[in-house]
Amino acid sequence: MHSRMTIPGVYYYLFYKLYKFYENCPDVRMSDWKAILSLIVLEIWFFFTLLGYYVAIVNPQNSESVLGGVWTYSILVVILCVKYFAFGRSDVSRKYVHEFEQWPKRKNRIGGIIVWASILMIAANLVFVIYLFYQT
Repeated sequence: MHSRMTIPGVYYYLFYKLYKFYENCPDVRMSDWKAILSLIVLEIWFFFTLLGYYVAIVNPQNSESVLGGVWTYSILVVILCVKYFAFGRSDVSRKYVHEFEQWPKRKNRIGGIIVWASILMIAANLVFVIYLFYQT
């Protein structure tokens, strides 16, 4: 992989780090599917965080109509479809796992810190948005 990561490369690296996390758990069965499910959950959290900021800051009077809109469900379907096409075949995910395992340990360690910090930021932002909802 090049020294500069593309958006899909970053996405596959996130998958790789989650995959390796599940490979180090006591139950290593279906680690690829656990990583895919984790990506889906993270994207849904991120989506609801953005939606929550929009409702809390821009449009607090219409929160029910924004959160229950058809386009909200459409975006969730798109998230699921992207996961299916990006990771549905195990040969694609295995290719990226093999590729990222070839990286130097230092580069992988720094990448891991960035990945886990990003995951914590998404979770913290979701908690903050929920807090904002209860304040309004």
